[in-house]
This record gives sequence, structure tokens and C-alpha cells, in this order.
Amino acid sequence: MQQGFTIVELVVVIILLSILSAVALSRSVSTTAFTPASVAHQMHQEIKFAQATAMSRQDTDITFQLDANGDNWRLINSSTADGILRTALVPAENTDIRLTSGATVETLQDGGSLLIAFDSLGNVNSLSVEGSAVSATTGLLVEVIGDNSRSLCLYNSGYLANGSC
Repeated sequence: MQQGFTIVELVVVIILLSILSAVALSRSVSTTAFTPASVAHQMHQEIKFAQATAMSRQDTDITFQLDANGDNWRLINSSTADGILRTALVPAENTDIRLTSGATVETLQDGGSLLIAFDSLGNVNSLSVEGSAVSATTGLLVEVIGDNSRSLCLYNSGYLANGSC
């Protein structure tokens, strides 16, 4: 008589172990660990949308605005001709946004904002942080800081890269 487990028994054990590991892993990982990545990703997408819109709509000025709105970061793309084109809200759970341009370092506070205007070639036309004009000749470093950090670098040419400048 042969001893051992049948294939059905082995499959049932594998399924049970996978369910248990999925439950244990979901309880051990904090959801806020993903917040900086989601904020940076959404910001990257909205800045690229504003730039692409500015290049296709040469009859109007296109701006991207980032500000704190309660428990969310609010990302707004607007034009001088049409007003707000689209708005995205991203949860701001335990995240700060630090902006660095040359020697200037600012952290966005509640009520403050980042405003980027693009010209018809997709270049950065103007840049202001907390209402003050900023020069970004070496690039604007946007850091989303939380349980981990993510960075974006926006150059005057409109090139947007993940990582530092």
C-alpha cells in the first residue's frame, strides 16, 4: 500500500495557504505606504495633460495648479478661455509636498499652491509657489513625502522626469 497525499489534498492545502498569506499580508501593510506614489503618479499625469493641452490649444493659456483641499491634494488644469478643464482629488493622507528650485525650498501648506503655466511649445512659461514667482532654470524638484518619498523634476523645456533634477 502506497502512502502519501493525493493531488486534491495538495491543491486544497496550497489554496488555503495562499488565502491565509493574502489576509496576513493585507493586515501588515499600511495603505498610507502607497499614498506618495499615487500622489506623484497623478501629479505626473495632470502636468503632462496640461502641457499637451497647451501645445494643441494655441489660442489660450493653460495652467496646472496644485493645492491642499482639506484631506486631499487638488490638481486643477485650466485655461484662460474655458476656465477649469479638469480637476482631480488625491488623498493627502500623511503626505507633504516639498518644492525645490535652486536654493529655494518651499513646503506647500494648507491654502498654498503651486501654479505652472505652459506656452504653446509645451515649455514652462511661468511658475509660482505660494503666490511668489519662482525661477526654475535648473528644474523644479517636486517631492511627495510620506511613509516613503517620490520625486518629479520639471525642467523649463517642459520635460518631466521621475526622480531628482
